[in-house]
Amino acid sequence: MIELQTIAQRKSTIRDRRTIFSESIDVAGNWAPLCAVDPFANDQRGSFSRLNKTISIKDLQDIIGKMSKYGDAGFKREYKQIRKGKLYPYDEATKPENIPKNRYKAIYPYDHSRVVLESLSPDGTDYINASYIEDVEEELSYIATQGPKENTMYDFWSMVWQEYVRVIVCLTNLTDGIKIKCAQYWPNANETMKIGHFTIRTKTEKVYANYTIRRLYIKKGQKELMVMMCQYTEWKDQDIPEPLNLVIFHRHVMKITDSYRGYYILVHCRHEIKKSLSLSLSLSLSLSLSYILFIFISAGIGRTGTFIALDALYREVLKSGKINVPKYVETMRRNRVNMIQTWNQYKIVYLALCESFSGTSTSYSPNEFLKQHLKSNVNCRGNLSESPFYREYEELIRVRRRYTSNDFLTGHENTYANDTAPVLPLKKYACQLTYTKERETYYNAVLLQSFTSNDCLISAPYPLLDNTEDFLRLLKDFNVHIVIFTCPLRDVASSTKWFPFNYKKKRVGSFKIEFTDSTPSRKFTSTDIVLRSKGCPDMNLKVIEFTSWREELSSTNYKVLIDVVKQTVVENIQSDSKLLVLSSDGAKRCGPFFVVFNAVQQLFRDKELDIFLITRLLQIRRPEFISTWEEYEFCNSVLADYIQNGLVYVNSKYRSIRNTLVSFIR
Repeated sequence: MIELQTIAQRKSTIRDRRTIFSESIDVAGNWAPLCAVDPFANDQRGSFSRLNKTISIKDLQDIIGKMSKYGDAGFKREYKQIRKGKLYPYDEATKPENIPKNRYKAIYPYDHSRVVLESLSPDGTDYINASYIEDVEEELSYIATQGPKENTMYDFWSMVWQEYVRVIVCLTNLTDGIKIKCAQYWPNANETMKIGHFTIRTKTEKVYANYTIRRLYIKKGQKELMVMMCQYTEWKDQDIPEPLNLVIFHRHVMKITDSYRGYYILVHCRHEIKKSLSLSLSLSLSLSLSYILFIFISAGIGRTGTFIALDALYREVLKSGKINVPKYVETMRRNRVNMIQTWNQYKIVYLALCESFSGTSTSYSPNEFLKQHLKSNVNCRGNLSESPFYREYEELIRVRRRYTSNDFLTGHENTYANDTAPVLPLKKYACQLTYTKERETYYNAVLLQSFTSNDCLISAPYPLLDNTEDFLRLLKDFNVHIVIFTCPLRDVASSTKWFPFNYKKKRVGSFKIEFTDSTPSRKFTSTDIVLRSKGCPDMNLKVIEFTSWREELSSTNYKVLIDVVKQTVVENIQSDSKLLVLSSDGAKRCGPFFVVFNAVQQLFRDKELDIFLITRLLQIRRPEFISTWEEYEFCNSVLADYIQNGLVYVNSKYRSIRNTLVSFIR
């Protein structure tokens, strides 16, 4: 409570300082040429904001469709109309003693909105390249800052300590290829590092497909501050993130911050270290009007502005059901120069907001899921509309992403290699093979993400007789170490060309295949083989074939699927290789397998289950996954059976829930 009172007092002091500053500017008349108005006066707000585009969230998808026409002309035009450049004085940033603390010559915090350090840095200054940012309701809710440099690391942690930051959001990896992107200002798991008077310790670390969550402890003297760090790892240079992935990350951050209402949150991203250029991002996330979200990147304006806009406008929708994107961008730019740097980032704000309110993500604890599943089975027989899972499925089909034929162009151009034309790979996620003179680079396979790793799963149809060598190239090029056939291998005609039946060696093109071991069972068979290719190291592969998965999606298949999933989850966790699953068309059977696979990973990692969201993510890359209610129901039933019989920690609780619910229903 004392910390919250201190934060509230600091906000009041900051507002007073800004008011005094604006009044002194009025007297002196020294505003920058592009903005000769007081940015804090409500009666002049309209003159500053030249764009007034209030949108109901219900109309957002249609508006995005219109703005996307003619090469995103609507987004480009609207973004270009927003005022940019240096709008207000920034004298403190250009003082000789402060210039070395700025990453860019052109990116300075304005004097009226800069963060002033109360504890002076070792060089005796109170300066850091950081700015307070307002939310839609003009509350101080964010701090945007550049990524810390070697000479500002102490200043950075001083600001975290001073502002009682409880959540840090990082939007970069340390490296991108061979390029260093961000100095590691936090220690590795279970390690500590010392920066000036501060000792930082990383207590826990959880890795997800697109982000990592860490629990840090910051100590100064006898006092200690616990800080959660949320690192988004899939926002690459010259690219924009998948909107739904960014939304999921945003939701996780909000979930964490719900425990720290009233405290500051710090969000940061990468910076690129070059001789002439360095870039790192900061983002901020406002969780309530009683605390500030702290966000930073290299310059602290591009991705930082994108994420702040997503958070602030999301919260505005919850209150009013409406948004005004250009107006809020101008609000941010009154406090920090050029927030949101490109029209692509501007478009992401629209797309992410649309995804945030498209479909309801339903996350259950294992016990809650079992209760819902039992209730659905007992109460909803013959009346699907009463089933919460059926309503999820209907919503899933409604929000499933729509693609054009151009998105599948690569598949259409290579019809010779497609046995099932209706299921083609999306060009964006297709597995392109390395170039050789004799063979093509196309294969009908797509990369997928698991719950804990990006691009680690592959879905494909069974290999054709004529492209068996390409199938083996796929295994080699994408470092596949586990291959799963969702039917007996002998039922696939091409298997006789490459698989070493009866322990016989096989040769296909430049590849040699040798048998090493086999473990048969009633439900599936696991065979270890070695794949050899000239000039490449030997590859050890595990080939798993379902031997008893019946055609119908019946209860007899539950344990068949879950047994294979449990084995592959363990195998995949133990290595960085990829997992390939094949079926007749690359969608049927593959879809249910990947849904269950990712759900089991989620249960292990978070002890939660969100089949709706898991399926949505998979359908982005292979829209044909889970195209029928029977498939979605099958996934739910498999996982209910797994939780009831496979997870010991819920069994006793479930029996109590089941008996109570059945008695109630009767």
